[in-house]
Amino acid sequence: AANPAPGAWSKIKGQRVDILKSTKSSTAGVPGSIIAISDVGIQIAAKGGSVLVEQVRPHGAKKIIASDWAKETNLKEGETFD
Repeated sequence: AANPAPGAWSKIKGQRVDILKSTKSSTAGVPGSIIAISDVGIQIAAKGGSVLVEQVRPHGAKKIIASDWAKETNLKEGETFD
């Protein structure tokens, strides 16, 4: 996600979130949808595979482990980023 610059971000449930640490994966799904949430991170489908997001920074907040942020915001598998 080009951390720290230029950076990557998206929105879900109307909230902007910066994606700080991620890795590419071959798992497929509908682009933008959450495939899985685990202690490792949030698996988000993308064109040609998926991205395992490991660390995020919600708008106006500090860096947080992606799986902890998912729990705090009640994210569920199948939800879609804007």
